[in-house]
Amino acid sequence: MRLVSLNLLPKLLRRFVGIGLCWALLIGLVATLGNAAELQIDFSFNRQSKVCCWTPVKIEAPQVEAAACEIVAIDPDGVQVVYPLSRSKTPPGATAWTGTFRCGRLDSNPIIRLKDQDGRVVREERLAKPTDGGNELPFLRQAVNRWLEIGFNTPLLETVPQVEVTQSTVWPSLAEIPWGLDGIDGIMVSSRVAMSDQAAVELERWLRRGGQVLLSVTTDRDEFQKSRWADWL
Repeated sequence: MRLVSLNLLPKLLRRFVGIGLCWALLIGLVATLGNAAELQIDFSFNRQSKVCCWTPVKIEAPQVEAAACEIVAIDPDGVQVVYPLSRSKTPPGATAWTGTFRCGRLDSNPIIRLKDQDGRVVREERLAKPTDGGNELPFLRQAVNRWLEIGFNTPLLETVPQVEVTQSTVWPSLAEIPWGLDGIDGIMVSSRVAMSDQAAVELERWLRRGGQVLLSVTTDRDEFQKSRWADWL
């Protein structure tokens, strides 16, 4: 009996080791697939921002376990700077970060880093995705005139020459991020568009720094009196 048991022992060990290796490979494959989920990146309204201006960004990382998120960019002084982002409120099971950063080069493509609780990088990729025509450069010269057009079914500014226009039917969530409007020169907006308290704070900050607003006022006087614009004008 001892001889039989000793002969079977190596086979049993090999079988258990083989099963353990299979489970390890399976767990590693699942983790890799989860971390490979594409990041959802939204920045500067139309994915382009002025160089040297504060750029708002929102990054959603589905199926990626990370404790922190940061952007690494070359600032206007030519120094590599790390900009930590803040975790924002999201539905259960989702992870998102928001914040602003500045880049000092037109041809730069900042790096997004996700880190675990120990500060180790678990995911790293570029802000802009490669396209069929090459890399999509996310930065514009400061001379470019950028406007937001909010609350109109028909575009009104798209035919204006030398103006870069981004249309939205609602107040953009990126405009609620502190200093998110820094790279915008003007806003054309309908008085009927709802605006959150945080968006109003950022709009007032932007106006004090020289922003321009073209306001389309509703013909309903009572409706206009209930809007924020009635207090500001």
